[in-house]
Amino acid sequence: MRLHRAISSDLPLLVVALEEESTHLHVTELPVLVTGVGKVNAGVAVATILGEFSPARVINLGTAGALRDGVSGT
Repeated sequence: MRLHRAISSDLPLLVVALEEESTHLHVTELPVLVTGVGKVNAGVAVATILGEFSPARVINLGTAGALRDGVSGT
């Protein structure tokens, strides 16, 4: 888990799994939380942050899924 910028109660918190997903988000003043891959990592990271801070809202960004032959859809 890594937090970029300070969390403020008047700004949304952007949440992504990977640093690569946050690359273009650093041009804003918004705080960015990088959780690591997986539901458990995401849940623990967001719960930890919400236990300490009160962002205006939490916005989850990024991708999900796997690249495998024969698998398609959502």
